Amino acid sequence: MMQMKSVMENMQSRLVMTENALVEARAAIVPTPKTASLVDTRSIGKAPSFSGEHKEWHDWSFQFTAYMGSANARAIDALKAAATSELAITSGSLHLMGDEYLEMSTQLYFGLAMLCKGAALTTIKNVTGNKSLDAWRAFVRALRPRESRAATCPHAAAAPG
Repeated sequence: MMQMKSVMENMQSRLVMTENALVEARAAIVPTPKTASLVDTRSIGKAPSFSGEHKEWHDWSFQFTAYMGSANARAIDALKAAATSELAITSGSLHLMGDEYLEMSTQLYFGLAMLCKGAALTTIKNVTGNKSLDAWRAFVRALRPRESRAATCPHAAAAPG
């Protein structure tokens, strides 16, 4: 009987230690407020690459926006705002928006750099500083069909080309 009691106490002690280890492990992986909304993009796969061709733009821009939005929901609004901006989006503009937008712009820059190739990649390489939103603005202005540009840029319908 004493031997059984000793074994039971040993098992109970191990159970308590295991529970404590589990609590510590959970505390280590609980998302912080900063990362709580992030999605591990490895679970959804990689967005397709973009060469800069007009015929690919509509589908690719939609997929890129969704892909980046899965990592940071505010990226969707930032990309939409950049697409309709009449003015260049400078590093100074991002600093005024706050640290969150600076971080997001960096994420978007890396996303664009990893997913663009050919002429599109050259556009990204030519962006200096943390200006991915301005690069997105340039893509939209160059690649969106003429009718759509007219809706966001009143002078586009009158512009040649």
